[in-house]
Amino acid sequence: MGIFEPHLSCTPRRYSLSALLSVELVLLTQRGQRFADKATKDILTNFGLLEKAVAQFDTRFTLRALRSISSLRKRLTGRILCQAILVTYPTSNPTAKVLLEATGETPSSVQSLFTGPDKKIDLKATQKKDVIPEIDVYVAILIQVWHTMMRCGVVR
Repeated sequence: MGIFEPHLSCTPRRYSLSALLSVELVLLTQRGQRFADKATKDILTNFGLLEKAVAQFDTRFTLRALRSISSLRKRLTGRILCQAILVTYPTSNPTAKVLLEATGETPSSVQSLFTGPDKKIDLKATQKKDVIPEIDVYVAILIQVWHTMMRCGVVR
């Protein structure tokens, strides 16, 4: 065997397409759940910034929340938005119902995220009684950004 002849160990391995797709699907699901959790936490953190801005009458916190939209936009999905709405708003809030309709997700489909075997979040304990209008506007902006990205074909 000469120098330039391929060895048997150098031949590329061939995997079946179904095996590759199933591995990729598992990886995407795991990554997607991690990104969904992080995106929801980022949205809820921004809600805290908006509440702080209102309480202290300081625009720095509002600007910080608005500037984070550019990094959030790539991770936005209807499910993430619906999850953030369900955690923040009481179920009887009419604004929440309008925002949930705009996401296109049903509350029962997202509710399964909270009641899964690894998730034990009590929605009654996490929901606040009063939601400030700034949070309403922020969620509406996020929904508009998500709808624009869907229309342009950026969101998968």
